[in-house]
Amino acid sequence: MDVDEYNEVMDLNRTPEDKITDETKAWHWDDESSQERFNDLRTHSRGYRVASSFLLGALVLNRVVAFIELRTFSRRSSIKRSKTGLISLSPSIACSPNSMECSLNGTF
Repeated sequence: MDVDEYNEVMDLNRTPEDKITDETKAWHWDDESSQERFNDLRTHSRGYRVASSFLLGALVLNRVVAFIELRTFSRRSSIKRSKTGLISLSPSIACSPNSMECSLNGTF
């Protein structure tokens, strides 16, 4: 629609205050293909806006799930530490006629 058709619709809707009367804001389509191209761009833009909203929601949901997982892991690990102690060391010694090996394994 061009500015004349828009103003007719505003008259039919009984909203004459929404009519465009300023000549600097008036427009007319040069041909129908330009109008169709604009409508396609507008439709794609709306689709991208919806997709970006879902993407943003997915990013927030990912952070929430990661936070919950971190809290659960830290809680499980603190319970495990309290049962076994904070530090667990296990020494081992291996001897052979030519060498001697000593190792100390620990979990913190």
